[in-house]
Amino acid sequence: MAGAEADRENWDILAEYSNKTLRLKADRWGKAVQNEETKNTLLDFLDYDSQLVVVSLNQSNQLVATTEVPAGLRTKGVYFLKASDVPLVRDEDSTNVRQHVIFGDISPQPLDQLSTLIEEVVFF
Repeated sequence: MAGAEADRENWDILAEYSNKTLRLKADRWGKAVQNEETKNTLLDFLDYDSQLVVVSLNQSNQLVATTEVPAGLRTKGVYFLKASDVPLVRDEDSTNVRQHVIFGDISPQPLDQLSTLIEEVVFF
């Protein structure tokens, strides 16, 4: 049962950030993870060696998760990147997702994204 609680907490961190950043209703995440491909992509990220997950809206306005940045990104996306090869803790008492996963936004315009990246590097 402890593993299920940790799964839920890890899952909730991804869902909360995605919904907040992409300005989605909470039920959109639930609908997205009913799709086996999206669900498996997210679980592979949490459980196995997958290092990157990008959550975005596809052309049908459905929330999808992929292991690479989509080429034709039309709206803002969200990325989750494992900072190290440390396995994500699956313990009810503690989780290390926030410590070992870097997450942020991806702009649909590559030049805007580059500009933001340069500003962050120069000013920090």
